[in-house]
Amino acid sequence: MIKLIMIVLPLLASFMSCTVYKNSDFSLLRSQEPFFAENTPDYIDDAELFDAKKKISLTVLQSGKLLSSLSQMINLKHPACAEMTDQSLTVPIYAYLLTHEEHGIYMIDTGVSNDYVNNNYGNMKGLLLPFVMSKTVVRSENTIENILNSMNIKVEKLKGVFFTHLHFDHTSGLSSFPRPLLLVAGADEFSPNIPVLLKPGHFRKSDILYRIAFDQKYASDSSIGRVVDIFGDGSIWAIWTPGHSKGHISYLVNTCDGPVLVAGDALMNYHSIKYGCGPGKCFDGVDKAQATIDRLISFIKKNPQVRVLAGHDYPTDNE
Repeated sequence: MIKLIMIVLPLLASFMSCTVYKNSDFSLLRSQEPFFAENTPDYIDDAELFDAKKKISLTVLQSGKLLSSLSQMINLKHPACAEMTDQSLTVPIYAYLLTHEEHGIYMIDTGVSNDYVNNNYGNMKGLLLPFVMSKTVVRSENTIENILNSMNIKVEKLKGVFFTHLHFDHTSGLSSFPRPLLLVAGADEFSPNIPVLLKPGHFRKSDILYRIAFDQKYASDSSIGRVVDIFGDGSIWAIWTPGHSKGHISYLVNTCDGPVLVAGDALMNYHSIKYGCGPGKCFDGVDKAQATIDRLISFIKKNPQVRVLAGHDYPTDNE
């Protein structure tokens, strides 16, 4: 099954123009609040990465589960994983609630909507669906709408979503959010919408997806890779972490309780830290994914105060 997925998804790359949403560039937001940044240095050292000028909080929201396998979570072909055998896993799906003291409420990724309570594929349709999407399982109380409601947060207050990437398990709550909504993703991410073959139903025709391109002047070099100061105040940094997908982004959030690395699927499982191996599913190349995990692990070891959140694993002592 996974081999078939690895064949089908690259073929879908040829349909990148077959999307519902419109594309724009993050640079268009850079000259206006809340994303204004007066200047961008060529290099950001670690001390500057942790120097937040404004307060921000982060709340982890587990919203549903994904039927998966160990070989999708970590690269079992890595020498350090030679003694491991593949096994079926049911892994958590996360969204992350951000509350900025000036700019309001945002999210990283979207969780799972009510559409998936009675259907493992939600409102997704198409002949290719069983080959490109694992089944999602969610109880009504764990849908993103009901989680936010239980926290007395109205979805209408949500100002935007920063995506780690656009794989369907990271956009599956989007259909429940009101519009207009600021949507931000990596420059090389796409969510195909192909008549008959694949219609995710997550994005709308009115959506504008702002792309962060890490080769632009608003990005800087750092020890963890190319980074972008999202709000221009050091509260949240977008980090280019390709490998699992071409435009994958991890986020460093400098909360009042300390820095948090939202790794996304660049680090799906905490075994990646223990064994030094990248994710199992690498749509942009195993070598790129390994280079990314090497940078992340180096950064984590140098900065043990950073809380690390894996993309599809339960909290452990590594967190």
